[in-house]
Amino acid sequence: MNTNNQKIVASRSSGTSLPFFTLLVFTCSTALLLAGEPEAVPKDHALFVGASLQVKQDGGLGEVDGVTDDTAWVVMNGQRKSVPLLSLEEVRIQRSLKLSDTIATIGNPHGEPIHTSDTNTARDWARQQIVMGALQTESMNRWDRSFQGIESASAVPASSLDFPMAQQRLAAATEVAGDSQRSMSMAQTFAQQGMGTGSGPNALAFSCEISSPRLFRNAFLLLVTEFHDSAKPDLLQYRIHTQALPELGPKMQRMHFTQKGFPGGYRLERCQTFLFGDGQELATNLSERRVDLTADDALRYLSLCYIASHAKESLSAVPLRVAFPSDFRKVAPEAAVARPLYVTVGTDGSVKNVVTAEGGTTAPDIYIDSVVRKFRFNPALNGGKPVESVLELKLSDYIR
Repeated sequence: MNTNNQKIVASRSSGTSLPFFTLLVFTCSTALLLAGEPEAVPKDHALFVGASLQVKQDGGLGEVDGVTDDTAWVVMNGQRKSVPLLSLEEVRIQRSLKLSDTIATIGNPHGEPIHTSDTNTARDWARQQIVMGALQTESMNRWDRSFQGIESASAVPASSLDFPMAQQRLAAATEVAGDSQRSMSMAQTFAQQGMGTGSGPNALAFSCEISSPRLFRNAFLLLVTEFHDSAKPDLLQYRIHTQALPELGPKMQRMHFTQKGFPGGYRLERCQTFLFGDGQELATNLSERRVDLTADDALRYLSLCYIASHAKESLSAVPLRVAFPSDFRKVAPEAAVARPLYVTVGTDGSVKNVVTAEGGTTAPDIYIDSVVRKFRFNPALNGGKPVESVLELKLSDYIR
């Protein structure tokens, strides 16, 4: 089987920590959501900690939302373009909270270190150069920061009052310098070893079974492998591998591929799997900190995120979910669809009232009223606080 083997060596802590505010929102909103709906309502959404595959390309930072055997699809500045895997510059993993309306299954995941002699291909060598370049650039930047820190610390007056500050700055500069030296040493060791040469295992044989409740035409698996290099036994490192899937759906499919390019004699720590379909990460049975939600819970969570991301702003209510029954065009009166409606949106984003004239009391057709009351909105904000508001809505603008 052909594989995509985009690799990077880095400290495992890079890009994995979540901001405290995000964790706080996650903890509080999860508690709120879990207390929301009765058990009888199906929980077909999931909130989880996922992973974004980000690349530095053409001086900017983009996110990979699809791969083939030799191409990555990268979204940059709102535009999606194909980039050959060999031309990717720097690659990193960014962990974040995600919401998915699909919960896929990854069964029997198994990774086993193996030895293979088929590692020094032109493609692997090109990728090695990419990683080395990124490491060396990072190490030089860290050296610069360390020198600046030492100069800053030296400029602090040597009084008893300022001495602790000088100590802190010198300690920070020394730590940065140590990091830079480790990065440079890592790059040099990587260059000397080559892509997986040496004694002992230098590749990973990985297998699993994958299925999804609905069909995705463009899907891929992201494998993040944590390991220890025998040359640097105290440094936990990781490499990534992208595996394109021809199709992902309800039928369970068996996957088996080889991730190459590990230093000879490496020690495997763990493998993490992340699944993507049609440009979005899907929740799986292996997702970290997964919380299953009802559809209403999911909308409530999105509304919380909206409010948190617009602190101190004053905004009108905006539709979050506008869904019509399959027979809506046949049943709904044409005149009622074209006529403006005035919808009262509560502080929780739900519809409190629907009338046919601003400031009036006349309700629309019963069928129209029942449909609109199931809509969901991000509430209006006044100084960042949700407030009740009236929104003019024309259903014809939302029917495709």
